Amino acid sequence: MNLRLPTPVRLLLVTATTLLSLLSLNAPAHAAIYAAGGNWGPYTQADATCRSRIYGTSKVVDISVPTPRVFANNAHYGSNNDWAWVRVRAFVVNASTGAVVTSSGYSSWSYATDVTPASWSGVTTFSMNGNGNYRVDHRIEYWNSSVQVGWVADRINRFRLINTYGAGIGTFGSCSYVA
Repeated sequence: MNLRLPTPVRLLLVTATTLLSLLSLNAPAHAAIYAAGGNWGPYTQADATCRSRIYGTSKVVDISVPTPRVFANNAHYGSNNDWAWVRVRAFVVNASTGAVVTSSGYSSWSYATDVTPASWSGVTTFSMNGNGNYRVDHRIEYWNSSVQVGWVADRINRFRLINTYGAGIGTFGSCSYVA
């Protein structure tokens, strides 16, 4: 059986497929966007690491968060003709309530184009009480020389858990102490 769709339906399907593929270019890996505004660019976010430790009689989880790979918004036709100054801030939140527990300061400014990502070295690490359950939110800001032109906030939803013996036990949606 050969089913042929009418031309308007085919055009609608092609348009919808094209739009969905274009929208997915801004989707970060392993992070869920919950708010955004202005002209923000695509980025990717690697998994965070959650390492359980014991210091004396205290249980602690060390959360290590790599900086995202951030590009400027590609607002103009062509490549390497859009730019932004970018900075990032991380927030540790209670996984149950979403309340902010602590935060880092803003990163240094880094220059990004639509083809070259902003560049930071290292990771942000938080040492947290081992009795909590945590997630990490990021705020990424995009600026021209003097004005904020866009921002995005996301929640990292993948943590590589490492127990107190140093063994990786899998990837989970939040960070908590594991003996």
